[in-house]
Amino acid sequence: MSITEMSLAEYIRKRRLTLAGLELQRDGIRVIDAALKYGYDSPVSFARAFQSFHGVVPSEAKKSDVLLKSFPRMTFQIFAREVNGVRIIEKEELYLSGFLVEAKEGSNVWWRYEKDTETYAQPELIDWTAHEVRFYPADGERVFTACRQKEKVTSPHFELLIVPSISWAVFDIDHKINQKPQYDEVDKWLAENKNTYRQMKWDADGRVNESEFVICWYDHQGKFGKGRIMELWIPLEKVTA
Repeated sequence: MSITEMSLAEYIRKRRLTLAGLELQRDGIRVIDAALKYGYDSPVSFARAFQSFHGVVPSEAKKSDVLLKSFPRMTFQIFAREVNGVRIIEKEELYLSGFLVEAKEGSNVWWRYEKDTETYAQPELIDWTAHEVRFYPADGERVFTACRQKEKVTSPHFELLIVPSISWAVFDIDHKINQKPQYDEVDKWLAENKNTYRQMKWDADGRVNESEFVICWYDHQGKFGKGRIMELWIPLEKVTA
């Protein structure tokens, strides 16, 4: 089986060597520990594969001025069309860095985010597309305002929220026109499909009371240009008999 003209085994090998190089250079782990962690039988076989990929031996990779190769993580998505253009998508784990605030504070968080990212240690790991994870517990709406990280990395400036790998119903919401009919269509779809799917509840790893939640995804400079369209992601669970 091949993925974008690359075998799955080759993709896994390159990703492991990328992560091994990151840990050697950033965290200073021992070569033998990196070899064992990333599936090599011995430091010798690891060093041979590492040099073939990065162009340097593992011990040299520990130097901060050495440039290492980086093979990006692929995102695998499975699409299926439903009525009215609704997309059912399987997404892998999402790593979001940002702040959990009361809903009324959400619109004021982005200036703080932009200011703090000026000192972010690894800006290349930030996706920069905007995500709002909106929770609806009984004690008041909460919003996790964030950008997506490409790797699971903690930062002293931001909270890290790991959204589990689940299915989502995705709706395009156009802010340039009346939004109420659009959200009515969302409610209608959920009602019509209640025997197949229900909206998942989550407690954000203990940060809020377990409640329904959604993700609002904005990419004004990418997919939608400068438009006012967002994707509304509804987390789904299969209804079992």
